[in-house]
Amino acid sequence: MIVTLTPNPGLDLTYTLPPDTGDVEVHRARTATLEASGKGVNVSRALTRAGVATCAVLPVAGGTGRHLRELLEQEGVTCRTVAQAGETRVNTTALRPGEETLKLNGPGALLAPAEQHDLLEAVAAALELAPADGRERWLAVCGSLPPGMEPSSVADVVAVAHRHGARVAVDASGPALAAALAAGADLLAPNQIELAAILPEILPEGRLEPGPRPVSVLAEVARELSRTSGAELLVSLGRDGALWTDGRQVLHGWAPALTPVNTAGAGDALLAGWLVEAPTMRDRLARAVAWGRSACLAATTVDPYPGRHGVEGISVVTLDPPDPSPSPRPTPSAHPTSPPTPEGPSMPAITRVIVTAEHEVTLTSVEAPRPVAGEALVRSVLSGVCGSDTHAQHGRHPHIALPYAPGHEVVGVVDELGEGVTEVAVGDRVTVEPTLPCWHCKQCLAGRQNLCENLTFFGCGYAQGGMAQLFTVPANRLHRIPDEMDDVTASLIEPLSTPVHAVRLAGSVEGKAVAILGAGTIGLLVLAVVRSQGAARVVVSDVLESKRDRALRLGADAVVDARAADVVDQVRSALGESADVVFDCVAIQSTVDQAVDMARKAGTVVIVGVPSAPVTLDLPVVQDEQVRVQGAATYLPQDYAASIELLRSGAVRSEDMVTATFPLEQAADAFAASTSGDQVKVLVRL
Repeated sequence: MIVTLTPNPGLDLTYTLPPDTGDVEVHRARTATLEASGKGVNVSRALTRAGVATCAVLPVAGGTGRHLRELLEQEGVTCRTVAQAGETRVNTTALRPGEETLKLNGPGALLAPAEQHDLLEAVAAALELAPADGRERWLAVCGSLPPGMEPSSVADVVAVAHRHGARVAVDASGPALAAALAAGADLLAPNQIELAAILPEILPEGRLEPGPRPVSVLAEVARELSRTSGAELLVSLGRDGALWTDGRQVLHGWAPALTPVNTAGAGDALLAGWLVEAPTMRDRLARAVAWGRSACLAATTVDPYPGRHGVEGISVVTLDPPDPSPSPRPTPSAHPTSPPTPEGPSMPAITRVIVTAEHEVTLTSVEAPRPVAGEALVRSVLSGVCGSDTHAQHGRHPHIALPYAPGHEVVGVVDELGEGVTEVAVGDRVTVEPTLPCWHCKQCLAGRQNLCENLTFFGCGYAQGGMAQLFTVPANRLHRIPDEMDDVTASLIEPLSTPVHAVRLAGSVEGKAVAILGAGTIGLLVLAVVRSQGAARVVVSDVLESKRDRALRLGADAVVDARAADVVDQVRSALGESADVVFDCVAIQSTVDQAVDMARKAGTVVIVGVPSAPVTLDLPVVQDEQVRVQGAATYLPQDYAASIELLRSGAVRSEDMVTATFPLEQAADAFAASTSGDQVKVLVRL
């Protein structure tokens, strides 16, 4: 049972504004919603909607308070209310999708001493009625204090909870948060701003510089505060996810980047997800981050279906190895059950590469994953460094947020199978098809799972990547490697599948004039594919002479310096005509402009590279000269099959493409080599 106490609840009036309101004096909202509000109230609402037993304790005042109680009852939330004089507050939120949420909170009604006493009695009654089923009992004290309630009164709340065998989580700010810590609260749940505010009161000389703070700095501060106080900390980091620490170790959970619809209530959902028991703290934090992310995608303060997106794509890593020294303050003996151990049963540790929020490629020790039903545990052998990896490292990938676990070009051996797996067997050599579709959306049902509306991507913002000694992945995303194919050659199956898919979307290139912009790994693989399919003449452009020379050696009829002012004329001249098909493997404004000019008239432009920023098209030319512009996103299983056959046939040779291999311990050097301009495909051997 999870009991929540909201000393200063309210009603939330949310106005949704159109995106193009502009600088006007009067804003007309598109919609207006009224819902129950308050941090603890929101925690209980989220738990109720997830089917978790909870009881919300709160004061209610006047007509607003009665309406608040009615709304909670309509949602099925079990409540214990205390009558209060005055009027429950109303908070106003201005929501413009894609922009920061503006929220204005009222002060709330005065909570008299007698009313505070009644509130404590209501908390005790709710805890007494909690079933003695061996599960954790929590009291979550959340939100601001109303007028008349002093921060020191939080100590009374903590004492009542401990007397009834409950642990106490506090999500508050300022003096109330500091008072909760001094009173022996078991978990503090501040955001990074609230954490910075209380540091000087708790730690000698403790302070955080204003402005954005690296996750590593926040982790160390939270860990030290937890070690000093004995309380666990769950710190909300906004777009960077959340930290959990018990003073011995720090876990960081985060999710792929998103454009939030509404950030109000995300921290409440985070805490709600964390309060529900799980096998390990890693699982607990993953669910908490998933619930917080889910809340950001809801137009209301609380997602009607918290956690609807699951923990797929949620990454949890250990930022610091466990410290064997105990916390200075023991768990209160009144607790009926001791808190779960941070990692559950002891599991072997593995090494995983992490690209940090500070753009560093580091090694971290994490618990070895175990396969669940439908999954396979794979022992990595080789993992390629992709252009997507290096772009993400430097913050230039539009879909991969830092930190993340890299490695989607993987060769490995199946080590263990989860229940029901028939696609592969233990000992099979495999490569991963890293797209992880939902299988039930419109695109998946149409056979376009690479365009899944709920797509996550292994090694690109997913919880795990292949640049680790072991990883788990759905077994239906594994492809067996032919026995006669060596591991290095097999490492090219995934990167080759992208050009195979792009060329397939372009249509037949047999007898056609083809231009390829960019002679990196993907551009050179496109060259190999179009050559294998009978292109009549192929011209490649790049800014680096070394890459142009390599393209000539691998079959280009001509190469052109992409920096030339007349690059379009030179390509058309080398082709002897306009390009029938142009593959843009760079995808920046200049190359898109060049591609359209090369393809005029009636040509096809295929965008293969991942744009790091928006680009524009010369639509009058596209329309009037019937230039077809085709996007190409990743691949499908048939592209993997075609890639395997190309590698088998020798149309693509690993000795032409794989130019450097580094051991796992030198993963950072592998990333650096991949961006040097001197290498084609760089591998990490595990």
